[in-house]
Amino acid sequence: MFFNKDQNREDPPRRINQEDATPLQVVGLTFKILYQRLNTWIYINFWFIVFSLGIITSAGARAALVNTVIATLRDPGNSRTNHLVEMKTSFKRYFWKSTLIAIIKWGSFILIIFSLFFWINQDEIFLNLVAVLSVYALLEWCLITPYVLPIIVDNPECSVFFAFKEAFILTSKHPFQSIFFFLVNLIILMIGVVLLGPILLILPTMRTMLSVHCYWYLAGKEIPGFIEITDYVKKITENKERNL
Repeated sequence: MFFNKDQNREDPPRRINQEDATPLQVVGLTFKILYQRLNTWIYINFWFIVFSLGIITSAGARAALVNTVIATLRDPGNSRTNHLVEMKTSFKRYFWKSTLIAIIKWGSFILIIFSLFFWINQDEIFLNLVAVLSVYALLEWCLITPYVLPIIVDNPECSVFFAFKEAFILTSKHPFQSIFFFLVNLIILMIGVVLLGPILLILPTMRTMLSVHCYWYLAGKEIPGFIEITDYVKKITENKERNL
């Protein structure tokens, strides 16, 4: 009877270690945290929309969103972060860097698209083949741009050039994972565009959260969601005491 009782007992679910996590599990963690703290993400997304109302301010608003998402992810208890204050301070802190990133990002995109159509429309087949380089450049653009702002925010002292270089190195080291994350992000964007309506209340924040998690995963940085909240809070407290 004793042995039967032991055999029928269900083991508690095993927590996934970050070292053993797959890209799919990183995506799953993003959706899990999105659901668990939905009200918080909607609130953050609302202020992102407010900060983005001016075209000139949209780049700074994007950086503020990334910063606030990172701060919130690193505050699993939701007790140490004032989201509106985070948005305001990070908007000012990263405004010029994020504006420069936006100029480089969309300027390079226009150049890549222009070169792609230029080589495709040439009469000679040999010249048409040069368009392959433009396709490769477009793929690289798609892979690295989601990580530039998370790198800047996670490393405040780094330059814009360093952020682009670091994003390129990360995606080059992990090409298949990077392509997978890009496709997931693209699918989420397409679903959001098709459905519109209520999903817009969460879409920018959801995609930002995914980009942050993917960056941490590729860079080998600690992802709070893979650690018990109590252990993570204890670790943060110990780090603060060590730095005093």
